[in-house]
Amino acid sequence: MAAAGYVQTSLIWVAYAVAVGLALIAAAITTFTWQTHRDRSAIVSTVTIISITALLATVFLLPVDIALVSSTTSTALGTKKDWATPNRIHNILLTLKIVYYSLYSFDALLCLIVIPFSYFWYEEYDEVEEQEGHQTFGSRLWGAFKYTIAFIFLVVIIFLIGFFVPAAGNRDGKHLDLDFFKRLLDVNHGEKALTFGLGLLITLGTLLYSLHLNCTKALLHSLSRTEKDNDN
Repeated sequence: MAAAGYVQTSLIWVAYAVAVGLALIAAAITTFTWQTHRDRSAIVSTVTIISITALLATVFLLPVDIALVSSTTSTALGTKKDWATPNRIHNILLTLKIVYYSLYSFDALLCLIVIPFSYFWYEEYDEVEEQEGHQTFGSRLWGAFKYTIAFIFLVVIIFLIGFFVPAAGNRDGKHLDLDFFKRLLDVNHGEKALTFGLGLLITLGTLLYSLHLNCTKALLHSLSRTEKDNDN
């Protein structure tokens, strides 16, 4: 019975690995399909493929969690199976916890450092300046690094606001004493800070996207009218 438990849990992880492999292939196909050949960048393409794969791997981990926990219980009897000893269940949960923390840490690294850096690295490229010798690898690297640090600083400020502002209304005293910070650490405000930060970033991104889209439409409409006037 113990061997059956090992086989069942192993098959679940194998299915997860196959799903992640298929996600990697789908991410590569999607990335190269939507890219134009002229604007392709090896760094941006690699980061995009890895980011999409990591996101899907994180999403796929939830059904793996459910399948592993369900595999320890007999659906007919509603009790734990013979091989599902406390030690085995502890090992399964420990493995899940390690994979969860690893993936979420990797996702945070991608979102806060790798993706912004690759974006700024791509935007720093100037073909004319590079041909004239004014733009070097070091200057481009420093420009991308500088903007990445500014982005991280902005995100940290947003999360700090989300961390402290909800707790300020619950403060009994008028001073930020040591007891206040102890109570702040005891209460889980990480979720509130994360929700506030993501909500604010999504709102700002939506506003900027709408502004950019409206300006682009207005510019295209103006150019279209100018061409018609010239034809007449």
